[in-house]
Amino acid sequence: MSPNAAPMTLGNMRANGVHTLAGWCLGRGCDHNSILTVDGYPGEMLVQSFRPRRYAAGAIAHGAAPSATDAE
Repeated sequence: MSPNAAPMTLGNMRANGVHTLAGWCLGRGCDHNSILTVDGYPGEMLVQSFRPRRYAAGAIAHGAAPSATDAE
């Protein structure tokens, strides 16, 4: 992302046809992951606000990104 670019909102993401986020646990040896549908969240919410969240076994998940499955 360009230093001058505004952070992406869920509304902007949905306007581009993406309705899900991919999240994954970065705990050592953990391979838990999930796809989250974000249609129920407010459009002004920032995509980056889904980073860090607690995932498997209390590990902090730092990975959250628009899901490629919507691009198909």
